Amino acid sequence: MRVVTREVLGSRVLMAVIVLALGGVLVGVPGDLRGADGAEAAGDIAALLPRAGEIAGWAPDGSPQAAAGQELFALINGGAELFLQAGFDRAVTQAYRGDGDRRVDLEIYRMRTPQAADAVFRQKTAGGEPPIPLGAGGSRGEYYIIFWQNRFLVTVTGSDAGQETMRVVERIARLVEAKLSQMPR
Repeated sequence: MRVVTREVLGSRVLMAVIVLALGGVLVGVPGDLRGADGAEAAGDIAALLPRAGEIAGWAPDGSPQAAAGQELFALINGGAELFLQAGFDRAVTQAYRGDGDRRVDLEIYRMRTPQAADAVFRQKTAGGEPPIPLGAGGSRGEYYIIFWQNRFLVTVTGSDAGQETMRVVERIARLVEAKLSQMPR
């Protein structure tokens, strides 16, 4: 019988962890901008994210997170079924941090068709939030804005309903809307 020392066992465990971690990167996990098929999962829609310097006093907080197909379940907490049933393709999310504890989260979902984006928008806004002229259809809640344009559904959510935070929520929504207008249909 062979005796395995703690050092050998420890190095084998470490090697297994490294191999598993690299395997996750290669097949694509949420947070990676590559999908399970190895293709760019969000490279094209990541260009829609406002960059540092585009919003005075605010900057991206960490790296964007991305998902394609079933990876959406790991990216968002609840609601993935609605997107998948309607025709979800890819998504990218980015958090932004301002002065103090203020935070704004941006979610951009690319659906397979404009009809799919509209269908999810209608489900999400069935509560009757006031409309806002944004994209093909927009709505403003107490601390968020949601709109759809072409195949995209965009949600911008503030950490609070304060006037300054909501000003930034709308600024981010309008930046994304402008970038979407420049994309080929």
